[in-house]
Amino acid sequence: MPTIGRNPADFDITYDVTMGGRIYEDGAATTFITIPSATSTVSKPLPDSYVVEAAEEETTGAFALFASSIAAIAVLFMAF
Repeated sequence: MPTIGRNPADFDITYDVTMGGRIYEDGAATTFITIPSATSTVSKPLPDSYVVEAAEEETTGAFALFASSIAAIAVLFMAF
């Protein structure tokens, strides 16, 4: 079974992230204090490939067919 819902272009990417800030005295201030920025690298590696085995269908046999047929006949008799 193939991998569903994964776009290979979304993986094997490295991001350089820079975060910093400014502190203002109040809402009307035009000058600010700069908070030094910090830089980091974030990697999103390609996940290991996997194969999902298909679930085996349960073979119920003739008895289950007989039981469901009797149940259907009983429902028909009760309905009419």
